[in-house]
Amino acid sequence: MQNLISLKTKGLARHLGFPTRLNGLNCSTLQRGLVFLVTMILLVGTIAAQNNKETKQARRLMTEGQRLVDEGSEASFRKAIEKFETVRILAHSLNEIVLEADMLSAIGILYLQLEQYQKAIEKFEQSLPLWRAAGDRKQEARSLKELGLIQNVLGERQKALDNLSQAVLLSRAAGDRDAEAQALVLIGSIHCGLGKCEESLPYLNKALELCRHRFS
Repeated sequence: MQNLISLKTKGLARHLGFPTRLNGLNCSTLQRGLVFLVTMILLVGTIAAQNNKETKQARRLMTEGQRLVDEGSEASFRKAIEKFETVRILAHSLNEIVLEADMLSAIGILYLQLEQYQKAIEKFEQSLPLWRAAGDRKQEARSLKELGLIQNVLGERQKALDNLSQAVLLSRAAGDRDAEAQALVLIGSIHCGLGKCEESLPYLNKALELCRHRFS
């Protein structure tokens, strides 16, 4: 039964485009996610309505940061963090809470890729009150999901389960089925890792249901 559930978990994870190894995170997956995040910020423009010196600087730094992420090396990731941190400071000074939260999330993803887990946790935790202030339940849920992922890597299972459970509820409320399914798969895998494989089945079955609904 345990092997069957493990295979089911991994199958769902691959289906969702989710890393199956929590302590060997897939670089290309994270890079694609980060590039998508920064590209959307640049295209949709949380600061598009403004055209002053600070916002032009922020756009330039985000573009430079994205190029560094594209390089895909540890050194370029660290340089990208510096660029995004400068944008975060600018966003804070402009009271652009969505852009600031976006930058915190981007920095968190990079620290996660660099396996600097405590710094990643710090950034995702800092993003949470900003997403709440912006009323963006979808992004709040995604930050909680990332926190749960990292806490699971660090062996902080209860904290991971608490954050992932919140992520499920928020994702469901926001209609974000992909994020909800990902959080459910993680919850199921944690239960199974704790030797409670039977308890993981409802979470995995729900995730599978969401996947089937998506492609039906």
